[in-house]
Amino acid sequence: MTPPSRTSGITLPALSFALAAITGCGVESPAAPPPAAPGPALMLTYTSNQPPNPAASVTDLYLKVLSSSEPGFLIPNVNTTANEGPAGLSGDGRKLAFYTDRFYIGSLATIAIYDVGTGALHIPGPLKIVPNTQNPALSYDGRFLAYQAQGAGPFDQDIQMIDLAADTLVALNSINEYGAADFDPSLSGDGKLLAFASNGSRAVGSFDVLLYSVPGDSFVATPNLDTVFNELSPSLSRDGRYIAFQTGDPRLTKGLVDVEVYDRQTESLLDLPGANTELAEFQPVISPDGRYLAYSTESQGGRDIRIYDIQEKHLVTLTGVNSPTYFEELPSISEVPPVIYHPAGLTTTTSASAARAAAAGGMAPAPARGAAAFMGAKGAKR
Repeated sequence: MTPPSRTSGITLPALSFALAAITGCGVESPAAPPPAAPGPALMLTYTSNQPPNPAASVTDLYLKVLSSSEPGFLIPNVNTTANEGPAGLSGDGRKLAFYTDRFYIGSLATIAIYDVGTGALHIPGPLKIVPNTQNPALSYDGRFLAYQAQGAGPFDQDIQMIDLAADTLVALNSINEYGAADFDPSLSGDGKLLAFASNGSRAVGSFDVLLYSVPGDSFVATPNLDTVFNELSPSLSRDGRYIAFQTGDPRLTKGLVDVEVYDRQTESLLDLPGANTELAEFQPVISPDGRYLAYSTESQGGRDIRIYDIQEKHLVTLTGVNSPTYFEELPSISEVPPVIYHPAGLTTTTSASAARAAAAGGMAPAPARGAAAFMGAKGAKR
């Protein structure tokens, strides 16, 4: 059995970059070092157990704009003393679906939808009567939500999908299988393709990545992706061409688990030099345009987030996210939305960087009164 083949790169639209000219005057004084180049125009969410979280075993959700120098911040109106995360951003960055084990009064829901621009929470109707739903994923515009739920058998997991605009379940008649664990869903931009991990009869190994056509109610072939080893945690690009995933295939991995990207057009894996290490890389998510890969790594001893440029084939410098003593993991990435509900509004002062960003239309300070009222409406934290 030969390992999956690789291709050297991907074809993406050309990107334009504005370069700032740096001039110096005087030869006696050394020139000031150039400012750090901004990161890509992406928004990142991730979980962490760092303070002010009261317990190392509890995780909170953070948000970071990669093109901003501001560090990642706790997402307003999302975090409690319960666990929050994992979460999935819509590709346009306007919506965030997240798991929580808090108790919503009058509801069995464990997934909620967060409006990144306003800070408002919403629980879709079908979720209010389904307990223990997990691993939410949104389509590009946030209209469709996929997740996993307890199936008929004691160890079964089923994939379900909601049309959030209609507030109704979407029929997935052929996707789930009795006695199988179907989990970790990911949607293409239009919600017509759904990738997920499964140990059912369609799997070649213990766990494999499967691709399902929602309108066709049928499975789509992915030659050279799955092996007799474990392929898990798929993530689809907006057009459905690329599938990021993690694998335990020893013919490919440097360590126990590596991240890979499969190109459906060439039916082969992309070459990702420098992305993987001798330790575990896992939980990959691909940007909507297929250029960037975010994932978790244990290469620094704990768990950290990494960003990889698939086109340029190198790691992207990531500041203001990883802590040397706490876990940062379970990333999700999206485009940067026009407005972000920002925690600066929860205090009496607004930081200069947040104020500048807000003035530029990037981050909207949250009104303290509205936020306080919202937190009160949710009831006391537990």
